[in-house]
Amino acid sequence: GGTHNPAAPPWELIERAYFPALAEMGAGVSGRLERHGFMPAGGGRVVIEVRPGAGQAYVKTQRAEILSQRAEALFANLDVDIARRELAVIGKQFAMGEERLLLREVKSQGPGNALILTIEHDAGCEVIAEFGMRGRSAEVVARSAAREAKVFLGTDAVIGRHLADQLLVPMTLCAGGNFTTVKPSRHTVTNAEIIRKFCPGSITIERMNDNGSVQLVNVTPMDEQGPST
Repeated sequence: GGTHNPAAPPWELIERAYFPALAEMGAGVSGRLERHGFMPAGGGRVVIEVRPGAGQAYVKTQRAEILSQRAEALFANLDVDIARRELAVIGKQFAMGEERLLLREVKSQGPGNALILTIEHDAGCEVIAEFGMRGRSAEVVARSAAREAKVFLGTDAVIGRHLADQLLVPMTLCAGGNFTTVKPSRHTVTNAEIIRKFCPGSITIERMNDNGSVQLVNVTPMDEQGPST
């Protein structure tokens, strides 16, 4: 399938941010990427192992320190210059040295390019991805990724906008909890609305400041809320 798809979280977000979050909820989840699959050709392959565990509330409301930042430009069946140009923009935007700008040629059935920014902090990890496509320059891809990263870094939110979407279902099914995030995406808002259809009142989203750049998501687990009739 498509391990790297502009309409879905890439493998790096799943592995570096989502799996660790599930582990903190009590589930033992691990996996490996065996073959990249850029859309539309696809053809990717991942292997995931799930070990059930006792449910624990997931609470992530404070972030104090950024530990590291790095960028990776993935490319398959394309000119390496595309990836180099992306990294050059990120290097200038964030004053990153070459040791944090990683050029990665990968094997895939079809051509593809992804720029992955990884931000590790004292409360977890944020992963931001932008994808190259026909008619979209390397510089545009890099600037778009940089803008999203700067929004996250400019707040004290713990969870990024794409991981927030992924956490709602397991938190509802597990032990609930709460986390701070940047302004939620439409996916996150829609996901919350659908979950509320089954468990009314299970998810609330509150603005933490006047401009809404940081919001608090509260999740009440299903076993406490009770399913809707």
